[in-house]
Amino acid sequence: MYAGVIEQERKGAFLAVETMKYLPENYELVILGFGNEKNICALKEIIKNINAQKGWCCIKYLGYMAGEEYLRELQKCSIALSTHMYDDTNMKSADYTFPSKLLVYMGNGLHIVAQDLKCLRTSEISDYITYYDSPVPQLVAKAIMSVDMKKEYNSRNTLLAFDNQFTNSYFDRISEQPSLGRSNMRLLPLFRFTLMQPDTSRIEASNRYTLQRVKDFEKKLDNPYL
Repeated sequence: MYAGVIEQERKGAFLAVETMKYLPENYELVILGFGNEKNICALKEIIKNINAQKGWCCIKYLGYMAGEEYLRELQKCSIALSTHMYDDTNMKSADYTFPSKLLVYMGNGLHIVAQDLKCLRTSEISDYITYYDSPVPQLVAKAIMSVDMKKEYNSRNTLLAFDNQFTNSYFDRISEQPSLGRSNMRLLPLFRFTLMQPDTSRIEASNRYTLQRVKDFEKKLDNPYL
């Protein structure tokens, strides 16, 4: 799975597509994304040629998806690619630009394959990423094939643990600074792991839990602005 902007600057979708030339027939690639007509047409032409060379439809471009449709498509896949192409000319900016979609991938149980970047190596999710050194199709394909699909992997639980850790630390900060008041509590910037799931019952339960926790905490605050 590759999901993202289809453009010619970092060429993430194009690298993902070229990688399919070096993968065996038990791999398929789904592309989701948007871009201008010129870039999409160029991508479709490459997909057409590679599918013809392979003799079967190993690459599918499904266009732009959002919401539950997007999440359900993600959950049909096993591996997600972060294949923006970085080199010496733009590596500095890449080192400090974390691709937030990796959290969405993890929240939906996908393994991640990405270029070895500082922002990823130093992140809390580094151990959940399979890296390749350079944006070369052969290296990306090698990284994909090295993913052990039989090994136990539960990225959802990892994100849930991060969510709980952040929530607890945030409430601790509020306890130390009660003057922050109700308005800041209502703006609590929680990363809601469950919002990545299309199961609406879980979303509603998560929201009820969060709101109740805020209400309970407000009662403990000795703050005249409440």
